Parts: sequence; structure tokens; C-alpha cells
Amino acid sequence: MKQRFYLFRRCGTYYLQDARTNKQRSLETKNRSATIRLLEIRRQTDAHDGFNQILLKTCLTASDSMLTGRTWKDVMDQMKTQGCESTQARCERAMRCSAFKSLQHIRLAA
Repeated sequence: MKQRFYLFRRCGTYYLQDARTNKQRSLETKNRSATIRLLEIRRQTDAHDGFNQILLKTCLTASDSMLTGRTWKDVMDQMKTQGCESTQARCERAMRCSAFKSLQHIRLAA
């Protein structure tokens, strides 16, 4: 099977090229071992559907142990405290809408 992602180096910095789209993206590192690790992760995510979600959930849970218990209500409550007073009032009015009420008890990460 032909590889989708390739590495190349320019001015000491490693880049990743997508063979399907020909887009090039900097990996923002000059460390060869870190580059190989990033390349392998990119290839694994391309090869296995759903791997991205599992990897992301694992990383997020490691940084925030309460993530799996949070609901959209927690997000909405946080939004009501951000910005100036008029923005807070507008968010609070919006969150009382029936469309938002139906989302309140859905977990962020299942």
C-alpha cells in the first residue's frame, strides 16, 4: 500500500506532505525522534477509522479527569460568566431557548 504521508526537511525543520492533497505542513520541530512519532501517529489515524476519537479522548481525559462527567449544561453555565454584562445577558437569554434546553443533559465525551 502506498504511504499517504511523507517527511521532508527544510532549513532543519521537518515537514509533512500529504500525498493525496499535496499539502505541506510544518511539524514545528527539528527533533528527528519527535518527527518520527508524529508521522506514525498521523499514519495510524489515517489507517484506522475511529482511532482519532479514541486518541483524543485519552489525551483529554488525562488532562481533565472530570471530562467524562461534564455535560453541555456545564458549558452553558461557563458561557454565561464570560464577556461583558450585555454578552452575559444575551447568553443567558439564549440558553433559556428550548433548543438549548434539550442539549443540557448530553455528555460532552461519551
